Parts: sequence; C-alpha cells; structure tokens
Amino acid sequence: SYAEATVPEEIYFLALFLQIIAKTRNWNQLIYLSKQAYNKKIIDLKTIKMELSLFVADQEILLRKIDDQEIWRGLWSLPYTNESSSKVKTCNIEKIKHRLSHRILEIDINLKKVTKKFIPKNNFQYQWVKVSDVENIALPKPIKKVIKNHGKENPL
Repeated sequence: SYAEATVPEEIYFLALFLQIIAKTRNWNQLIYLSKQAYNKKIIDLKTIKMELSLFVADQEILLRKIDDQEIWRGLWSLPYTNESSSKVKTCNIEKIKHRLSHRILEIDINLKKVTKKFIPKNNFQYQWVKVSDVENIALPKPIKKVIKNHGKENPL
C-alpha cells in the first residue's frame, strides 16, 4: 500500500480548475473557486510598504517618473518621502491599502506645502504639474485619487 501524502491547497485548487475546464467547461464554478482561492490568500501576495509625499506649491504638485525596477514602471507618481529635505512641514493625510493582482501596497501619503518649487538632486526625473492637468498624465489610480482629493489643500 502507498503512504498517504498531504496535498497542499494550491495543488488541490489547481487540480479542481483543470478538472472543471477539461470536463464541464463550467466557467461560473471556475470563477467561484478562483475567488475562494484568492480570498483565502492561497495565492500568496507580497505586501510592499511605501511612504510618498504630495508636494504642493502654487496649485502645482511635484511628480516623479517611475523607473523600470519599480511597481507601476513607466508611470508618474509622487516622490518617496525620503527623496526630499526633512525641513519641510509635513502632515499625514492618507493611508491607502491598494491590492494589485500580485501585490498588496500599503501607502502612507504625506502632504508637504512648499513656498518655492524645487527638484530633488538625484537620478530620477521630476516635473511640477498643475493639479488641473492631472487627468492628462499617466498616474496609478490610487495616486490620481489622492491628488484629486488633496492637491489643492493647504492645511499647514
């Protein structure tokens, strides 16, 4: 007789998917099982923590081009908090938990009101943009929402 082996849940669900596709083509059942696996975190999602700054000066915000080594590569986003002087007065305005298909992002957004526009001195590409022009820029959805909600604020 064979020793009984334990089968990890991932393999069990994969086997079910394959059986459903091969035999019944029951897409509703396949979608249901996919959601169950996703919700039970059988698909292991890595959490990435980010701290970004919304710099505001004269109804404009500072954006940074995301490089090819990061999440959201090729889009524009807010600069990381550690990319600028810590002498600027800061107010934490939002905490976002954003779920991608393969990652969970936990993002802290800090509002930093500055009186003079600046460009951080490092190897990234930056640009000051009018808040009213944000719709025309390739931004991640949660970042665009933060800018719309807080880009014109001056709580400091």
